[in-house]
Amino acid sequence: MIRSGAGLAYLAMIEEERLELMTPHLRSLAGDEWPTREKSIKQARLDYQNLGFVLADQVFHLAIRAVATPVIAKSSGRIFTLSCAGPVATSERLRNEIGPKLTLLAKNLQTTTMMLT
Repeated sequence: MIRSGAGLAYLAMIEEERLELMTPHLRSLAGDEWPTREKSIKQARLDYQNLGFVLADQVFHLAIRAVATPVIAKSSGRIFTLSCAGPVATSERLRNEIGPKLTLLAKNLQTTTMMLT
Protein backbone atom coordinates (compact mmCIF):
# COMPACT_ATOMS: atom_id res chain seq x y z
CA MET A 1 0.00 0.00 0.00
CA ILE A 2 2.81 2.44 0.79
CA ARG A 3 4.74 1.39 -2.30
CA SER A 4 2.21 2.14 -5.04
CA GLY A 5 0.35 5.09 -6.47
CA ALA A 6 -2.93 3.24 -5.95
CA GLY A 7 -2.10 2.65 -2.30
CA LEU A 8 -1.18 6.28 -1.82
CA ALA A 9 -4.49 7.32 -3.40
CA TYR A 10 -6.32 5.21 -0.83
CA LEU A 11 -4.27 6.64 2.04
CA ALA A 12 -4.80 10.15 0.67
CA MET A 13 -8.56 10.06 0.98
CA ILE A 14 -9.23 8.18 4.20
CA GLU A 15 -10.07 10.09 7.35
CA GLU A 16 -7.15 11.32 9.46
CA GLU A 17 -8.28 9.15 12.39
CA ARG A 18 -8.22 6.01 10.26
CA LEU A 19 -4.77 6.86 8.94
CA GLU A 20 -3.53 7.34 12.50
CA LEU A 21 -4.83 3.88 13.41
CA MET A 22 -3.02 2.36 10.41
CA THR A 23 0.25 4.23 10.93
CA PRO A 24 1.93 1.79 13.37
CA HIS A 25 1.34 -1.07 10.95
CA LEU A 26 2.51 0.97 7.96
CA ARG A 27 5.59 2.05 9.91
CA SER A 28 6.46 -1.55 10.72
CA LEU A 29 6.06 -2.58 7.07
CA ALA A 30 8.29 0.25 5.88
CA GLY A 31 11.08 -0.32 8.37
CA ASP A 32 14.02 1.97 7.67
CA GLU A 33 12.14 3.49 4.73
CA TRP A 34 9.47 4.94 7.02
CA PRO A 35 10.61 8.60 6.91
CA THR A 36 10.51 8.53 3.10
CA ARG A 37 7.18 6.67 3.00
CA GLU A 38 5.64 8.98 5.60
CA LYS A 39 6.68 11.97 3.49
CA SER A 40 5.08 10.33 0.43
CA ILE A 41 1.81 9.81 2.34
CA LYS A 42 1.74 13.43 3.49
CA GLN A 43 2.45 14.67 -0.04
CA ALA A 44 -0.23 12.35 -1.45
CA ARG A 45 -2.79 13.78 0.98
CA LEU A 46 -1.87 17.32 -0.12
CA ASP A 47 -1.99 16.36 -3.80
CA TYR A 48 -5.40 14.75 -3.41
CA GLN A 49 -6.75 17.76 -1.53
CA ASN A 50 -5.38 20.25 -4.08
CA LEU A 51 -5.54 18.32 -7.36
CA GLY A 52 -8.09 15.55 -6.86
CA PHE A 53 -5.45 12.92 -7.62
CA VAL A 54 -2.12 11.69 -6.29
CA LEU A 55 1.22 12.02 -8.05
CA ALA A 56 3.81 9.34 -7.42
CA ASP A 57 6.51 10.83 -9.61
CA GLN A 58 9.62 8.70 -9.34
CA VAL A 59 8.77 7.90 -5.71
CA PHE A 60 9.17 4.15 -5.91
CA HIS A 61 11.53 3.82 -8.85
CA LEU A 62 13.41 6.50 -10.77
CA ALA A 63 12.08 5.24 -14.11
CA ILE A 64 8.42 5.07 -13.10
CA ARG A 65 5.88 7.86 -12.81
CA ALA A 66 2.32 7.31 -11.66
CA VAL A 67 -0.91 9.11 -11.01
CA ALA A 68 -3.84 7.65 -9.06
CA THR A 69 -7.20 8.63 -7.63
CA PRO A 70 -9.75 6.94 -5.39
CA VAL A 71 -13.23 5.90 -6.46
CA ILE A 72 -15.90 5.43 -3.81
CA ALA A 73 -18.58 2.91 -4.72
CA LYS A 74 -21.96 4.62 -4.50
CA SER A 75 -23.77 1.49 -3.36
CA SER A 76 -21.40 0.20 -0.70
CA GLY A 77 -19.03 3.04 0.17
CA ARG A 78 -16.08 0.77 -0.61
CA ILE A 79 -12.93 2.49 -1.82
CA PHE A 80 -11.31 1.51 -5.09
CA THR A 81 -8.48 3.24 -6.88
CA LEU A 82 -7.65 4.00 -10.48
CA SER A 83 -4.04 4.45 -11.47
CA CYS A 84 -1.90 4.99 -14.50
CA ALA A 85 1.81 4.28 -14.26
CA GLY A 86 4.71 3.82 -16.57
CA PRO A 87 8.14 4.93 -17.65
CA VAL A 88 7.14 7.26 -20.47
CA ALA A 89 4.96 10.04 -19.07
CA THR A 90 6.51 13.34 -18.09
CA SER A 91 5.64 15.02 -14.80
CA GLU A 92 3.82 17.75 -16.71
CA ARG A 93 1.74 15.22 -18.64
CA LEU A 94 0.80 13.43 -15.42
CA ARG A 95 -0.22 16.66 -13.70
CA ASN A 96 -1.91 18.42 -16.60
CA GLU A 97 -3.38 15.66 -18.74
CA ILE A 98 -3.51 12.17 -17.26
CA GLY A 99 -4.35 13.12 -13.66
CA PRO A 100 -7.34 15.31 -14.56
CA LYS A 101 -8.67 12.68 -16.99
CA LEU A 102 -8.31 9.96 -14.37
CA THR A 103 -10.16 12.15 -11.86
CA LEU A 104 -12.96 12.75 -14.36
CA LEU A 105 -13.22 9.00 -14.97
CA ALA A 106 -13.43 8.40 -11.20
CA LYS A 107 -16.21 10.98 -10.85
CA ASN A 108 -18.11 9.41 -13.74
CA LEU A 109 -17.79 5.97 -12.16
CA GLN A 110 -19.02 7.30 -8.81
CA THR A 111 -22.10 8.91 -10.29
CA THR A 112 -23.06 6.14 -12.67
CA THR A 113 -25.86 3.74 -11.88
CA MET A 114 -23.38 0.90 -12.23
CA MET A 115 -23.06 -0.93 -8.93
CA LEU A 116 -19.44 -1.23 -7.83
CA THR A 117 -19.12 -3.80 -5.09
